[in-house]
Amino acid sequence: MVTECCSVGDFSDLHYGQDDYEEIKILFQDLLKAIAHCHDHGIAHRDIKFDNCLIHKNSNEQRVGKVIDFGLAAMQTAGDQAKAWRSERLGTTFFLAPEVVDKTAKYSVKCDCWSMGVMLYSIFTDQHPCSARAHAIDNSQFLKKILHSRIRTGPLEEANLPPDAVDFCLKLLEKDADSRISARDALHHEWFKALSHPTLSHRRSLSSCSTKADTPTVSWESSSDTQLSCARLKRLQEFRGCSNFEKAVLAVAALNAETQETEDSRQCFMCLNTAGNGSLSKDEIFAGIDNAGFSIPEADLTELFAALDVYGSGKIHYTEWLAATVTPTLLASEKKNTACV
Repeated sequence: MVTECCSVGDFSDLHYGQDDYEEIKILFQDLLKAIAHCHDHGIAHRDIKFDNCLIHKNSNEQRVGKVIDFGLAAMQTAGDQAKAWRSERLGTTFFLAPEVVDKTAKYSVKCDCWSMGVMLYSIFTDQHPCSARAHAIDNSQFLKKILHSRIRTGPLEEANLPPDAVDFCLKLLEKDADSRISARDALHHEWFKALSHPTLSHRRSLSSCSTKADTPTVSWESSSDTQLSCARLKRLQEFRGCSNFEKAVLAVAALNAETQETEDSRQCFMCLNTAGNGSLSKDEIFAGIDNAGFSIPEADLTELFAALDVYGSGKIHYTEWLAATVTPTLLASEKKNTACV
């Protein structure tokens, strides 16, 4: 399997006091969005650690966090009624959650939130939250520390961190999994408040015309920002006329294109996804269109959402969004320029 190259490094390269504090926030926000998306689909990664959280540079030379290696991932099926449904003790010891260590307990997707907490704590303090000698004691002793020791707040205090950063870290490191903050709720924590995406307050006018498919569309207005622009909405509407095969091809091409437009579409998706779960609901799509100042009949909105929901999941996934919003001719040009002979 060949995937994109993330050549900038991984999260082990991040150090509080050395790296830009705001960028550390942004990268963890990226990480949380990816994990929240997995959890929303009942998938527990179960091996969140520095090595599996890579850093990539986008077309704007900005660093973006990426999650890899789902070799230990588990998916909750319809038959798994309980919130905690796994019992295997696996993963990387340093990042194991207490409920994973406990052989008598079952655990859920929240084990990933603990692992993210360990990563953040280590970046802030260069230590483990349960043991000052994590690398010096044997494995059995260390597992007992994870299971029975209190979270060490002293190193966080010594790091002179802002109160919201300490609170966020401790909420991820809540030993009781039921009380631990979820990935989705973590995205709305006070620590991220100053990093909110641009609002969708930029108003635009909508004018109708006809297309080959006789569907209403909008007048073209050039925009390179991350708002839900007329140009982007026009492509969403034109996407309705594509066959399923064409939609699949567009999705593959968009995911592999490194352009400013794909980055803008990614940022727009993140802006619309107010729930922070990595998928757009019908309400989020409708709210984004309304907040951008567009006026479209409800029946057309429903038809538009149905066309975007390629897999019939009731949600718009990131791949579906990119396929529908990135200019097809731009993707063709990008693939031609990067093709191997």
